[in-house]
Amino acid sequence: FKQHNINSLNKISSLVIPVRLDKGFKLREMKHLDNYQLMEVMSQYGNYFNYWDMALSSGHRVNIMATGCVSEQNDFVNKTVVNADLNNHEQVVKSLKNGDSYAVTYLKGNLDLPELKSLLLTNDTIIVEATKKIKTLRFIGQNGIVIDSLSNVSQGVYAFKDDDSYIRVQMDFEDLTSIYLNPIVRHQFQYFFDLSMSKMMKEKTWLM
Repeated sequence: FKQHNINSLNKISSLVIPVRLDKGFKLREMKHLDNYQLMEVMSQYGNYFNYWDMALSSGHRVNIMATGCVSEQNDFVNKTVVNADLNNHEQVVKSLKNGDSYAVTYLKGNLDLPELKSLLLTNDTIIVEATKKIKTLRFIGQNGIVIDSLSNVSQGVYAFKDDDSYIRVQMDFEDLTSIYLNPIVRHQFQYFFDLSMSKMMKEKTWLM
């Protein structure tokens, strides 16, 4: 029934994004549900990284969406940063679909946020760099397990291992900002990776 709804929405929508995951989906369902492009992993109602990793670990290429209104009870703001022209709807949708975006959470009122500077994939090696020193850099893989972690760096390098099906990157900073990159997914003959992410994201669009 849920897969039928997703398929039907794809016929009339530019993007299909499951939201409020704990209210509408069981965790085990993410193993099988397909044909959607993004997932609301972070929201004002909670974070759902276990749902995201369940989908990724089951072979579904799904990108992250972060939303969240500022409230008196929540000092943190969630946003999705998209490498696209704000006024170009088609470009924004394409970037979201392709993963040319990332999620960020930060303290309300912080006007000097760290940003993703570059993300490169050279053969089977990921090279990621931020505009500020990263307090903790995590490379996360199958089943949401932290495979490697670095401290107090501005750049990190990780080489895919034989049993890595995907790698996603989390960067935590001293100012309590965290950046979550979309996964690089490895299939038998190729990596799913948008090469436009290799350049600094100059046309950033901040979405709710």
